[in-house]
Amino acid sequence: MILEYSTIKTQKMMSLCFLSAAISYWFIWKKKRKYAIIMFVVTTLLIILVAKYHIVDEINLQF
Repeated sequence: MILEYSTIKTQKMMSLCFLSAAISYWFIWKKKRKYAIIMFVVTTLLIILVAKYHIVDEINLQF
């Protein structure tokens, strides 16, 4: 199965959100509150940007 560029781009964008959330939780675990809050804000902004991108994206269903 050949993936389109937009599908690969979307997967990278979503993995970036999860990676930043994981880094935020890692900072919480290490008790670095300031960095954890910063990463949480970055994660929230990334999720908002990805959501805006997907809200206007056309649905390409192929059965």
